[in-house]
Amino acid sequence: LLEKNPRLNKRWNNLQKREQKLGARERGLRENDYTFLHKLILKYFTVLEEIPAEGFITMEEVNFAERFLELCIDLQAQLPTRRFFNTLLLDTHIIVRSAQSTLAQREQEGHLYCELLKMVRFYSKFEIDDLEGNPLTETQMLSHHYDQVLSLQKQCFAHFKELEELALANISQVDSRDSLLGYLRSLNNRRLHELAHHLNLLGPYGEAKHKSSFILEVIVSYHETRMSQMDEINAMPLYPTEEILWDENVVPNEFFSGEGCLALPKLNLQFLTLHDYLLRNFNLFRLETMYEIRQDVEDAVLRLCPFITSDQSTQFSGWARMALPVSKFSIVEVAKPHVGKNHPSRVRADVTINLDIRRNIATEWDSLRKHDVCFLLTIDALSTSPTYSSRKPFLEQVRLRYLRG
Repeated sequence: LLEKNPRLNKRWNNLQKREQKLGARERGLRENDYTFLHKLILKYFTVLEEIPAEGFITMEEVNFAERFLELCIDLQAQLPTRRFFNTLLLDTHIIVRSAQSTLAQREQEGHLYCELLKMVRFYSKFEIDDLEGNPLTETQMLSHHYDQVLSLQKQCFAHFKELEELALANISQVDSRDSLLGYLRSLNNRRLHELAHHLNLLGPYGEAKHKSSFILEVIVSYHETRMSQMDEINAMPLYPTEEILWDENVVPNEFFSGEGCLALPKLNLQFLTLHDYLLRNFNLFRLETMYEIRQDVEDAVLRLCPFITSDQSTQFSGWARMALPVSKFSIVEVAKPHVGKNHPSRVRADVTINLDIRRNIATEWDSLRKHDVCFLLTIDALSTSPTYSSRKPFLEQVRLRYLRG
């Protein structure tokens, strides 16, 4: 970092000179300030290692881990603190250690933890120059990625003859996660550590002992190709699905107490770039819309009053103004994807419903036109009783298997 930034190196030398002029007491007080974040990170690693893979777990440990990741997000999402904290975050490999922790493997207790970890990973690779604060274009990010992979190939060519094929291959052939894992899995623990040391990712072999899986993930996560922010936005579904719509860590319900943290972007007084400002507002507006959709869906489903019949099928004893059971459904066309896309360009289906309802309501259904938004739901009743309460959580009363817009 200092070699690439002469101005920063000059300031660092001046700071060291001023430190030498201080007394022992003042130097000790300042050292506590300088090492606070690093000590907090080591404490965080200790807590993660104490969490078992199965069995009982104290919520104090989970809350500490979640709050620590929330602190990391806040420090990275503002330029004055991001300038140096992002370097510390990458040097201590917080993301890799967190992703391989036992808490991240626990489906129930670690769900919010994994959502926060996604935000930390997103901001760690944000399209901005950490020191200058200038936004980076996609071409600049791609050039930086090529420099990283080229550095890996040079080290492999100079010191690792068993990776000669990796060193001589085209960058586009080796910068994916699968291809990097395929090449590097042939190395033993010592050779992997030596490669990471040559790439300035870990210290010399023998200083600290790491598992091969950890070293492999450090190297791969640093050199694998990344998806641009615009591609990530374009890959988002146009309509929400049942997975995110009832994810209370992202879209909280009315029972949320406010004591815990949420995996939501924050609107601060300062933003990294104009794109960061627009992206946070876009995500919050999207989540607010999801909350309104969820309320409408819950209201309509509870009014239908689904119940289990004697043959274990789901029937409806109630009715809702704008919700009707589907009599017949069939997909008639799945068009091929456009060039450069992974999803079908068009999906057409025939949906048959019975409009044996009051005339004024049937008129509203007949007035539906192209581009009007409708949702298809697959519902399984959980009880033989058609009695429901709006004061209880929705998913405890009805199992909603699929929701598609």
